[in-house]
Amino acid sequence: MEEKQVKFMFKSGDQFKSVYVAGDFTGWQDHPIMMRKGRGNTWMAMAPMTPGEHEYKFIADGQWMLDPSASHRPNNIGSENSVIRVD
Repeated sequence: MEEKQVKFMFKSGDQFKSVYVAGDFTGWQDHPIMMRKGRGNTWMAMAPMTPGEHEYKFIADGQWMLDPSASHRPNNIGSENSVIRVD
């Protein structure tokens, strides 16, 4: 399947030093993608992804966080992951 470039945005009221996006498309924390800080506290990254549904979370200063703008799904460790659909 052909990969598409997908844009992730993370906006926070907190001042973080580093933010990453990790998910089933990065091997979770094996190869998280570093996000770049933009204006205010908005972070952005592009990730190559295959079509279908993918689960992910943001890692802000080591803290795993859900994407408030995405739907969520329970995972196998008792919490939730954010879900993105790539067409």
